[in-house]
Amino acid sequence: LMADVVTTQKNLATVWWKMAYQGRVVFFPDASFLTGISWEGLYARGLVYGGVPTEEIPAEVKTKYGVVPQNTLLVIGERDYLVRLPASRPDLANLGTALSDQIGGEFDKVYASMYQRRTQASLATLPMFSDSSTADSNKALTRDIVDNTASKVITRYASGAPLYGDVVDTSAPIATTLYAWRPVLELVY
Repeated sequence: LMADVVTTQKNLATVWWKMAYQGRVVFFPDASFLTGISWEGLYARGLVYGGVPTEEIPAEVKTKYGVVPQNTLLVIGERDYLVRLPASRPDLANLGTALSDQIGGEFDKVYASMYQRRTQASLATLPMFSDSSTADSNKALTRDIVDNTASKVITRYASGAPLYGDVVDTSAPIATTLYAWRPVLELVY
């Protein structure tokens, strides 16, 4: 899927967590496994919104980057999965700029839960983010643009313990190819 845009592979032995979230079966990686990715490149390949109807994608994105169907499927065995980015916000249409507008989506709910569960398992010594670095290659892309200019995207990273992406960064340029990819796989019934 991404051979022409990937600059660095890491964590290829990533653990995938199967979770039920809002009536869907989704798989979340507990580590980024590709870096050197841009949000714009993922959008152009239909890998950002994962089945969200075109009319629900922010108008700013469609105007600036075109209308691209966001329904890329990954087939594993006999099952189909939509590939997408995790949501930082609970509401795709909310483009508010306050910190409270940037959080509360599945990234906070699912990754925090995964972090808590892994502290009780044998994976406790492996951080979900490679370190507490603020380096761009440690920042995970989300599906959410920052504001109505559609020029920046929300990224998430860890500032220290707990290492589950508690920090919100709203300064990431959409076209920059420095960020980490943590795709969400959503089972298609």
